[in-house]
Amino acid sequence: MGKILKKIAFSLLLFLPLWGDTLRVGLSSGTASLYGEFQIGLKPIFARIHGLYVKDGDNWGGVGFMTQGPFIGYPNLNVSLFVDGVHSQNRNALPIGVGFNYWIPYAFLPLSLRGEFEYANNLLTFGDADRFSRGVIEIGVQIIENGELFLGYRNLRWDSPFKSNWYLGVGFMW
Repeated sequence: MGKILKKIAFSLLLFLPLWGDTLRVGLSSGTASLYGEFQIGLKPIFARIHGLYVKDGDNWGGVGFMTQGPFIGYPNLNVSLFVDGVHSQNRNALPIGVGFNYWIPYAFLPLSLRGEFEYANNLLTFGDADRFSRGVIEIGVQIIENGELFLGYRNLRWDSPFKSNWYLGVGFMW
């Protein structure tokens, strides 16, 4: 399953500059993360790809599908539901997740607040894993029309803590 996920992720990564809607890269001491999404078919269905390179250990990556839309009564708040296929060495999972993206357009510089949480119990994990969870929170400032700088925190766990850290990043939206 890991080889299939790697091939799908690499294929999506090649097409991201052509049809991508979002690309975010985050860096911290010893890690580099990548997140990309692009619309497939009719709105609001998106394919997504994300990964984490860890300098001294186990890399992690995933591909999946997401649907998102505005929360009723709050036009600047988008909520999303998604499912991913994730892989790390001899561990695989199919977590289900929720997310949000809130734009604050009235600040001096437009701000955004994003978050995601996904989880897979022992029925949705394979290999040497009994469970998987990932939580992410990011705050960004839009520095140009289609770009932002952001600060984020991630908590990535398989059966025990895997990688949790703060990171800085840059994102682009088309």
